[in-house]
Amino acid sequence: FDNAAGDYEGALKLLEGEKEWQIKNNDKYDLAIYYLTLAFTKMKLNKVDEAIEDYYTSIEYAEQTNEHENLASAYYELANAYNQKNNYAKAYEYMKMFEEYRQLAKADAGNKTILDLTAKYNNEKKENEIALLNKDKAIEVLKYQAQSSELIKSQIENLKQGGNINLLIHQ
Repeated sequence: FDNAAGDYEGALKLLEGEKEWQIKNNDKYDLAIYYLTLAFTKMKLNKVDEAIEDYYTSIEYAEQTNEHENLASAYYELANAYNQKNNYAKAYEYMKMFEEYRQLAKADAGNKTILDLTAKYNNEKKENEIALLNKDKAIEVLKYQAQSSELIKSQIENLKQGGNINLLIHQ
């Protein structure tokens, strides 16, 4: 839909046409975003009361998925809707909720970053350990080959001098 170009009526028709599919699909995360988008579009058309209902529905779905960023967005928009209706007490209440969820969303992002960096660090550490083990194994193979080579040389010298030979067969 084309919210950017200002065709909010057209966008609303497209969104409402998608509603049945969204409900049937029953993905709580997608439903939270769907209702948030639907409400935002209705606000642009000055359908404030309908938008408020959709913001509440968005919040219900976002709470089920514990998506702090979606909750923050919904509460922010809900505060703006109540501000537009001159209900400043509710606008203030929902702006506080927005701030609370905005902080939680920031914490979520920080925790995700820490988890991602920890995973990358642990992977790199394991790769380095494997490389070191492979290097150690290669050194042991070379030492073994060198010892085998020295033993063969020794037995060849012994044979040249008329002695017995105990050849090692290597495969």
